[in-house]
Amino acid sequence: MVDIIIDSREKIAPYFVSSFIEDGITPKIEALPAGDFLIFGKMEDDAILIERKEASDFLASLEDDRLWNQMAKMKETKINDRRLLIEGDPITALSQRYRKKTITPVRVYGTYEGIFNWGVKIMYTPDRYQTSAYLRNLCKRVKRPKKEFALRSSIHRTLTMTEKRRYIIEGFPGIGPKTSKEIIKKYKTLSAFFEKIDEIDKLPGLGKITKKEIKDILG
Repeated sequence: MVDIIIDSREKIAPYFVSSFIEDGITPKIEALPAGDFLIFGKMEDDAILIERKEASDFLASLEDDRLWNQMAKMKETKINDRRLLIEGDPITALSQRYRKKTITPVRVYGTYEGIFNWGVKIMYTPDRYQTSAYLRNLCKRVKRPKKEFALRSSIHRTLTMTEKRRYIIEGFPGIGPKTSKEIIKKYKTLSAFFEKIDEIDKLPGLGKITKKEIKDILG
């Protein structure tokens, strides 16, 4: 099963292929409609699309407006997680190579804001080696089982038994603090409450709809 697709136009694709294989990641090279890397997750919504640019190429893409065409193509893929990965520091590259007044630090920073407005995250790495490490980490992370999360916070140990019973009862739809207090006052225990479930609509604040929902939950 393929973990990551590398665009066939990526000039150092062979380097990435070898680094992925060494780390147990399965790559594939083919032409992508947008971006340089497409990482597959456990679900379709977990996919990550990445455009890689060396700092000098990033500046060049500003000069010929190629960057915005690439951002538009990435958005057309409908992939939610879209990222621009810049290798090196564009400001340093600007001072070293670009002396045209049309490309200034102000324009670079303004471009960052424009990229954010396209719904694209910006990531930075110092070189291709760290880019490879970043991509390999992403490949492994999106394949991990998602951690389950609690729908409600756990019962605090300092609560009294009555408070713990009220906490459980308040987990049912239509039952708030005031109603749970009345329920425990009348039935004392959870088992007694559940045994008399058919008559709870007689209590203030509880109706037939709430009774039905609770019965459906209890099975």
